[in-house]
Amino acid sequence: MPANKYALLRYRIIDSCLTNRYKPFPSKEELRQACEDHLYGSHGEMISTSTIEKDIWAMRNETELGFFAPIAYHPKKNGYYYTDEGYTIRDIALRDEEVNSIHFAARILYQFKDIEPFSQFEKAIEKIMSKVHVAAPDGRGEDVSMIQFESVAGDAGTGYLGTLLDAIRGKMVVDIRYQKFTADKARSYTLYPLLLKEYRNRWYLIAFHPKAHKIQSFGLERVRQLQVLSQGFEPPPDFDPEDYFSRSFGITVFEGKPERIRFEVTEVTAHYLETQPLHPSQKRLSQKNGWTQYEIEVLPGEELIMYFLSLGPNVRVISPANIQNMVVERLKKAADLY
Repeated sequence: MPANKYALLRYRIIDSCLTNRYKPFPSKEELRQACEDHLYGSHGEMISTSTIEKDIWAMRNETELGFFAPIAYHPKKNGYYYTDEGYTIRDIALRDEEVNSIHFAARILYQFKDIEPFSQFEKAIEKIMSKVHVAAPDGRGEDVSMIQFESVAGDAGTGYLGTLLDAIRGKMVVDIRYQKFTADKARSYTLYPLLLKEYRNRWYLIAFHPKAHKIQSFGLERVRQLQVLSQGFEPPPDFDPEDYFSRSFGITVFEGKPERIRFEVTEVTAHYLETQPLHPSQKRLSQKNGWTQYEIEVLPGEELIMYFLSLGPNVRVISPANIQNMVVERLKKAADLY
């Protein structure tokens, strides 16, 4: 029978007692007291001696646990010990599926090891990677990369992440020199930093711009200079980072009421939308003659238009008319180039 969480905690406490070289050969009563103190302190439930006896038996014999701990009783010392001095349940090997899960997670972490503020954990990340190292099939011990994550060259402004994160936590005002892609030179902005967001391999600062009286997004790769001021701020009372992007498509959030956008796509494209919805509000309305009609409710913007254009002949915007017209105009301009 699988051990419950309290039994697993007791096993670790017992293991700690048995590996404590400053207080060797703990008695059954000392093991019981240690478990009781760690789990309940001076008040609460009592742990019986029979519970400790069952725990020792399980650590020795329980197949599902897989410890097979070499616990023995020393008559002259009146206490328990490991017959293998180097043994500890902390060194029990993980199952293959556990190793695979940790390796996958470590791979995700490893791609960020050179990026602030993740770089402060670089040694820890590399330690995890070495512990779950996957050997090559030929036994040479070379790392075999079987998983690749989307990444881009360059830091894309990631050098500012640590400083901005501290400013957000401390609610400190920042000054930035920011150059839009459409501008010839950078200009200064005084901002209340609220959120950092990664979108399509770019990092963005979501901040309240007091001069413009609105929340805006700033691509970090376009920040030319950053300074944290000594002035504090209070975030807008209606700003909720968990909800802020819920009505938008992409990184830009517009003011106003979300619109219902209806469009239809080809059969193959529909499979992609079924497995990875375009937006949480996505609804499938109908399916006919190889086309599937969907509806999303968002604040439309340039990123939505660009998405429709990227699908080419595999999408047809139905409504509203202004979104349909924008797509048609762009397609005409594109066709005129050829």
